[in-house]
Amino acid sequence: MTGIELADIRHPQGIVDHPGVPRVIDFDEPVALFLVAVPHFPTDAGGPARSSRHCATPCPPATARSVP
Repeated sequence: MTGIELADIRHPQGIVDHPGVPRVIDFDEPVALFLVAVPHFPTDAGGPARSSRHCATPCPPATARSVP
């Protein structure tokens, strides 16, 4: 199953809380989290790291993460 949700990475809580996310991601199971392009876009100080950490927070321990 796949899904697309439009959101702003500068507001990561909006991504995590988006109603479409639970339809495609079961946070009780390991997932793969790829935030490859995230560091290139947010320009506020600490933004990329904060956004990446926040998106990874609900993921279970066995989650594969790819964050440059």
